[in-house]
Amino acid sequence: MNLCPMKSSKQPILPRSMFSRSVLLVCSIILCSCSKQEEPIHPAATQAVPVTQLLDAPDIIKLGPHSAPASSFDQNALVNTEKAVPPPILVAFLSRYPAYHLLSPSDLPEDSAKVLNSHELEPFVVADTNQDGNDDVAAIIVRGQKFYALVLQTVEPRVSATPRWLLRDMTEPILGIVVKNGYITPAFCSGCDTNYWFGWTGSEYAMQAILKDGRACLTDVTDIFSLPNERSKLVYTTTKFELATVLAIGLRSDGYYWYEVKLDNGATGYVLNSAFSFEPGTC
Repeated sequence: MNLCPMKSSKQPILPRSMFSRSVLLVCSIILCSCSKQEEPIHPAATQAVPVTQLLDAPDIIKLGPHSAPASSFDQNALVNTEKAVPPPILVAFLSRYPAYHLLSPSDLPEDSAKVLNSHELEPFVVADTNQDGNDDVAAIIVRGQKFYALVLQTVEPRVSATPRWLLRDMTEPILGIVVKNGYITPAFCSGCDTNYWFGWTGSEYAMQAILKDGRACLTDVTDIFSLPNERSKLVYTTTKFELATVLAIGLRSDGYYWYEVKLDNGATGYVLNSAFSFEPGTC
């Protein structure tokens, strides 16, 4: 699945269904800016921002004295089991904002609800999503007829977490969430190739971001520069799709991140994330 542009492109090229979702994101942002909301004002759908930047929302969700015991924050006990219950941090967040609830089969069309009933997809997953060694909670929550994807990023294990939003105000149902090798995918469909992932950059969960030390496929005719600057010396140009390892994630440039990469042939240098193609680790 090629979700990124070729070298000469300035913006990511999305499949038709993904383009429609992007349009919905823009429209929802415009609508939200024109109406007064009693709930916290959320960041742009593809920009995960700490809650300190949100109106009337806590920067950290903490467990209260009557919360579920910390021992329930156990990935093996919570994921892919019929008796799975939301971890305490997620319970605390939903208690703080009762207008939201965890995704359930009743929120989905009948033909889609089966993916939750069969546990083909889950409404939440407990996993390390930012490479800090602590388990976070990635979840799909619902408010009215709108769907949201967020990560409760652990600040202090089993005690507190910072909410970071991936998607908001989505009218198309999100069927569940998947976390694989640190990459988070809100699933709009099951067993399809039009879902897009989010990766931790060190400051936010960005769409199609590659994790540090992760493997990614560079498109053919990708220029690799000696510095994170397109005017710097050209080190190497790919002539085919080639796998590379991400050594570091650099400063943004025109909405993109610079990545320091090392190819399997030994070449090292910098590329924009627009140079990546396919899902992480594949080529």
